[in-house]
Amino acid sequence: MKIFSNPWIVGLLAAAAVASVAYQTFRPHWQKTSPAAASQPFALIAQALAGPVATAPPPAPAPAPGTTIDSRYAESHLSGWIATPKRDPFLPANAGLLAPPMKPMKLKAIWRQDGVGMAAIDRAIYRIGDVIDGWTITTINDNEVWLENQGRKERLGFAGSEPAKPPQPAAVALK
Repeated sequence: MKIFSNPWIVGLLAAAAVASVAYQTFRPHWQKTSPAAASQPFALIAQALAGPVATAPPPAPAPAPGTTIDSRYAESHLSGWIATPKRDPFLPANAGLLAPPMKPMKLKAIWRQDGVGMAAIDRAIYRIGDVIDGWTITTINDNEVWLENQGRKERLGFAGSEPAKPPQPAAVALK
């Protein structure tokens, strides 16, 4: 790119950049017409092509220059605003129904003692029905533990073990 080593070319590009920035910065002060006035010729053309147009109702009067909000609107909607639930508006609407994410846990051992399955998870020993951070142990198999929270099931297995399908509830025969 030998062209950019020429001082005349670099000077012209710098001048064009300065002129572009100056135009974008000071342009709103040069233009005194409103956007509605600028689009007036297009509105006249559209009216001529479409024929007679129904007139829109007049706009509501603007609030006085000293006021920042429409007090009539605020007074009429205040009771609805007060009755709204106190929750974080940025959370999804069904956020309270979702189970919290399961923290990383490590399954260290599984054994059966007196017909009861037991599992060593992190630094504690658990049985079926025990709760770990809101997650209930539902099943202890030979190489995995299934935990459940609000209907959501998660598998906790040994490192490198094959995942299995979640256990299905036993079918109940109806008479």
